Amino acid sequence: MAVIGASRDCCASVFAVSVYQPGRELAPMPPLSVQPHQASTAMLRQFLVGFTLSICNIVIHALMMSAVVRVAQIAAVTHKLPPRWHLVTVMVAAVSVLMAAHGSEVIIWSLAYRIIDIAPDGADLVYFAFVNYTTLGYGDVVPVERWRLIGPITAMNGVLLFGWSTAVIFEVLRRTVTRGSPTAAVEKTQ
Repeated sequence: MAVIGASRDCCASVFAVSVYQPGRELAPMPPLSVQPHQASTAMLRQFLVGFTLSICNIVIHALMMSAVVRVAQIAAVTHKLPPRWHLVTVMVAAVSVLMAAHGSEVIIWSLAYRIIDIAPDGADLVYFAFVNYTTLGYGDVVPVERWRLIGPITAMNGVLLFGWSTAVIFEVLRRTVTRGSPTAAVEKTQ
């Protein structure tokens, strides 16, 4: 088990991180030599790239959501199946389309990871994107230092889009059940 420790160089007032391993002496690592303006520029670059990709995925998700809602509306009017099978058909179709949307959004992230060279050589970028997007966070693949904020931005994007999908699934379910209920048929005739 590794324990992270910090040692302070009194003269330079710089914190250096060292890793403790049983049976080894605690040896400080050299401090990072990043200037404050370089760090803020790097952070800004990460936010711009991350939020641009997030907007791209939000557009994809909005298009898929509108398709799901529209198909559910059409199915509500034109269905000829018994209520239970109609519900199953609508929900399987809606969830399948939303899963395809999430899959395509992960692919967008993985392509961006390849373009910006975010992961170490040999890393499976689709896997890395899935782990970040779903907030699973195994930690077996970590981004290179200059892109370390992209993982949390990917996770934030995934959480928001999963929440949006959940809301749409619930609404499609609610409308499908409400339209198929005996009271809905009575209300339509009045």
